[in-house]
Amino acid sequence: MAERAHIYEVATDAVFERGVTFRSVATGLSIVVFVNVWVTYAETVVHASRLNLSVLQLALLAVFLVLVAGVNPIGKWLFGRAIFYPSELLAIVAIGLVGCAVPASGVTGFLIGVISSPFYFATPENGWAEFYHPNLHAWIVPTNTEALRMFFEGLPPGVPFPWSVWLIPLAWWTSLIAATFAVSASIMVIFRKQWADNEKLVYPLVAVPIEMIEQGDEQRFFPNFMQGKMFWVGAIIPFLLFAWMTLSWAYPVLPDLGIFPHAGKFTISRYAPGFYVEPLNLFTIGIAYFANTEVLFSIWFFFLLHVVEGGIFNRLGYQIEQSIDSFSADPPTEAYQCFGALAFLVVWRLWVARHHLRDVFLKALNNDHPVDDSQEVLSYRTAVITLFLGLAYAIFWLNQVGMDFVTTLVFLFAVGVIYIGIARIVCEAGVVYSGATITPQAFVMDMRGTSVMSNATLTALALSYSLIDYMRG
Repeated sequence: MAERAHIYEVATDAVFERGVTFRSVATGLSIVVFVNVWVTYAETVVHASRLNLSVLQLALLAVFLVLVAGVNPIGKWLFGRAIFYPSELLAIVAIGLVGCAVPASGVTGFLIGVISSPFYFATPENGWAEFYHPNLHAWIVPTNTEALRMFFEGLPPGVPFPWSVWLIPLAWWTSLIAATFAVSASIMVIFRKQWADNEKLVYPLVAVPIEMIEQGDEQRFFPNFMQGKMFWVGAIIPFLLFAWMTLSWAYPVLPDLGIFPHAGKFTISRYAPGFYVEPLNLFTIGIAYFANTEVLFSIWFFFLLHVVEGGIFNRLGYQIEQSIDSFSADPPTEAYQCFGALAFLVVWRLWVARHHLRDVFLKALNNDHPVDDSQEVLSYRTAVITLFLGLAYAIFWLNQVGMDFVTTLVFLFAVGVIYIGIARIVCEAGVVYSGATITPQAFVMDMRGTSVMSNATLTALALSYSLIDYMRG
């Protein structure tokens, strides 16, 4: 803990050294554009790995490594000092963490895919024209069938892209995304002091870039984390293995070493659900180094308990075979048990933070309240007002699309549980891949029952998958 305290002390000093600069913001935004193009090209053109499914995106980490271990050392060599100060590097990675979660499997992949599908993929067999189309509006989805055909099949030579068909729907969806971002940022401001100062969470994922930005002796070419011999042993061996594996894919004449076999499925018994074991995941191992060992133990222990419990349920015949949507986990009985645990985690952390939350709302109502919010990104008053305005707009927006008021409240409750719960897990455990076991849409349909929902409400629920983002938010 003393070592981690030193890391964060160094980071704090670095922030006050220079602060956020124009070049750090410009560099961060440029990296976001580059990573968005890279990830989109990799998924939609090359059909390669999904690079932004992890919370700490691999593509961002690769570019950040180039800055820390390439650009800055070259700056020392040419100009006698690093190009970027530590605080600037922190600003760059902070911008990247938000912006690099957008493309492909992030927000835009789902958004464009969902809003462009209802009319193009409608057939007499699926009944979409009968069920969905009467409840869809031109301001929320493109309705021009010819424009949608060109979108999926390509533009004829010399025909300009029909932007007018897309601009209005994208503008309205952007407003919902902006409201979601504003609510998320407000929650972040409200909880930051409680989690960081009062409960002293270690934020393992943040420790990675903080470790990387420590400059150390200005006379040394590489940053501190690259000075030890063990680092180079641990870095070069996996790099060479990955490089060989990559070349073996491109050139089959090179033999596959079999160092990184595909995850194997194992079963404890014929009744227990199978689980996948990946023999060697260096990315997960590296990040887990920064996480709390008790939390890491809980992750695999309770997963093993989940497997055993599933076997008992199957043996007794107590099971529901399939979830209501493909993004929720199977079997639903245990998926809901996990979601209930997540909801309890959120409610319990809210109870633990009750005194802090009381002070936040008192400060929002009375600026003379003694609670200090001068170090926050937003004042508590601004954060609370933004929170309520963002929620109000989200309720209004969903209602205008067709979702009834009760369904909207249940839906937003599930969204809140997932957003706050997953954020808490990532901040405390530092897990690289994390997601909820039940989608907000499935939660609403299971809790209320589809028989009490109108066609317009169900259509609005289907459209809300545009922002599912693999439930990473």
